[in-house]
Amino acid sequence: MSNMVYRFSWREYERTKWSREEQKSIPVAWELSWSLHFNTIPNPDYSGSGWQLAGQDQKVFKDRAAMEKYLQGRITAYSHLFTEISPPIPADARQRFCVNGVLLPGYTVDAPIPPPPDVDELLSLLEDGDMDALPQPEEPAPPPEPPPRRQAPKKARPQRAGLVR
Repeated sequence: MSNMVYRFSWREYERTKWSREEQKSIPVAWELSWSLHFNTIPNPDYSGSGWQLAGQDQKVFKDRAAMEKYLQGRITAYSHLFTEISPPIPADARQRFCVNGVLLPGYTVDAPIPPPPDVDELLSLLEDGDMDALPQPEEPAPPPEPPPRRQAPKKARPQRAGLVR
C-alpha cells in the first residue's frame, strides 16, 4: 500500500515442522514483519530521524487468524496517511523530497502547527478593569464535621494465674 509520500509493506512467513507420521510440513507459527516508511530512496539516508517511520520485525503468532487480525489493526491505524495520492509532506521531512533544495513537482509541505499562545503574554494584554467584569467564584462551604464517635465501655481483662511448676 503506498502513495507518493508513504509506503506500508509487510512480509508473512509460515514456520513449519516436518511430521514423520503424515510425511508433510505442519504449520507451527506465523511471523509478521511490517514497516511504514517514506516513499523515497532509502540509501543514502542522511536526513532526519530515519527513513522508516514505524514497524516491527518478526512478530510471532500461534495462528494465522491472530496474525491477520493484528495486521488489519496496523493497516487501520495508519490508513489516514493513505487517503490521498499526494498528501502533504511533514515539514521536518521536506528535504527528502527535494533536489538541490527545490521541492519536486506534485508535492506540498504540510502547514506548520502554530505554537500554543503564551499565557503570560495574553495576561499582559489585559487592562486593570477587565478582570472586574468576570464573575468571582464563590468559596465552597466547609465540609460538615463528622458526628462524635461513641466510645465503647471498657472490657474487664481476665486475670492471669501465677506461674505453676
